[in-house]
Amino acid sequence: MRKAIVAVCLSVAALLICPRLFSQAANGRITGVVRDQSGGAVVGAMVAVTDVARGLTRTLTTDEGGAYLAPNLIPGTYTIRATFTAIPRRRSVITAKAAVFTVATLAVGVTSCFAAFGLFQALLPVGDTLTANLADPGVARAVTGGGLYLGALGLLGLGLGVVLRSSAAAIATLFGMLFVPPILIELLPAGWQTTIGPYLPMHAGEQIFITGHQPGTLAPWTGYAVLCGYAVVALAIGYLLIRHRDA
Repeated sequence: MRKAIVAVCLSVAALLICPRLFSQAANGRITGVVRDQSGGAVVGAMVAVTDVARGLTRTLTTDEGGAYLAPNLIPGTYTIRATFTAIPRRRSVITAKAAVFTVATLAVGVTSCFAAFGLFQALLPVGDTLTANLADPGVARAVTGGGLYLGALGLLGLGLGVVLRSSAAAIATLFGMLFVPPILIELLPAGWQTTIGPYLPMHAGEQIFITGHQPGTLAPWTGYAVLCGYAVVALAIGYLLIRHRDA
């Protein structure tokens, strides 16, 4: 009789314990160390571990060695993000990103514009009205300006991203700034259109890659400077905000 009771107790215990063992075996964990730019461990940094499929986020804090551990995670795809509290030099980070982005974008943009111009001219039939040469007035500036325009737009988008802290919101805002004001300004009186229109981001920036100057528009380099001004303002606002909140 005692053997039967013992057997029943062991069976019940096994039923209670085994599911936990199997559930623990099916789960995983994520561990790591947060370090600063000098390679030192960052104590007290906030680390967000997000389950991409379920949209669930677990927030962790690094220990005295800069380490963090997220146990008992359901198998899946996760993103790990250390907040800017782990990097005290917030402005330096944004400055470095802007510098690298500017150099890369200008290099790729200008090179691509010259390559596209050369290919387009090579495909044109002899004597075509669109045939142009880099030595022609304004052509070299316009081709170079295409790459410069892309670089300025990229910096404006970067500034908006820092301010809004969302890639989707930054892209939507950038396209809104470019395409919505030219439509709305058509509803204003003619005098306002002449005064405000040339300073809109798209109208001002596009002068840099247009060979002929149209009446009522800004000079090429003046218009480009206005577009760069929008980017500088966006980045400046981002610099101010990033010091007072967790990015």
